[in-house]
Amino acid sequence: MDESGGTTFWGRVLREGGSELAVAASYLLAWLFSAWLSDETLLSMVVAVALQFWVFTALIGLVTPRGVRGITWFLVLHAVLFMLLVWVASEGGQDEPSWWAVLVAQAPIIMRNLSRLARPPDLHSRWMLEMLGPFLIILPVVLVTALLAAVLPDLGLAGRVITFDHMDPLTGHELKWGLLGGVVYFSAYAMSRTWWEGSHDAFRHGRRG
Repeated sequence: MDESGGTTFWGRVLREGGSELAVAASYLLAWLFSAWLSDETLLSMVVAVALQFWVFTALIGLVTPRGVRGITWFLVLHAVLFMLLVWVASEGGQDEPSWWAVLVAQAPIIMRNLSRLARPPDLHSRWMLEMLGPFLIILPVVLVTALLAAVLPDLGLAGRVITFDHMDPLTGHELKWGLLGGVVYFSAYAMSRTWWEGSHDAFRHGRRG
């Protein structure tokens, strides 16, 4: 039994980090069925991983949409992020953005916010953990992703290239890196955050096992 949550560690991971695991599973499915996914879907999923290392999105992830203040912050911050993503996707308003790609890129943050509703109301978010957490796990995530990318096949990504007007093209191997990186990152995030918060709560309440 877990000292801080009254259940096993893995039970807490499923309860408090279930949305992260669901996102990780979507990345695994995207890699498996990449041959049938559009370029904009694959690209937006890679962008969604990159967004995890932006301080602004980390701060958005702190919000629990509970109560008037929480729901207001949730709506306002996501509206700002949505407008920023639309501006980038439209190349500064010059082209019609892909609304589907914007939604896919923003979805993991929305799911993270909604998953916080499963947490006890008195369990406050830890802003330092949310901002630094992605950078604390980046090294193991990169190492595991590199190993997986080396041993797993490209599947539908073989020979695939996404081209841009003002950037270097994104190759199939880089897309595979992004998708597998999403699997590893979101899984690692769910487990590490659950462990950190459980350990912190046990220490705070004087329970050291």
